[in-house]
Amino acid sequence: QVESDELAEALQKIKTRADERCPGVYCMRNPIALTTELVPA
Repeated sequence: QVESDELAEALQKIKTRADERCPGVYCMRNPIALTTELVPA
């Protein structure tokens, strides 16, 4: 929840930009293939 004197349209624009640029959101929408392996010491 945000309290602001800005218009709802301006706040929505800011939220949209944040959603598009957030690394966490990106990772949820675009899963990264992960490969693991064991390497003997």
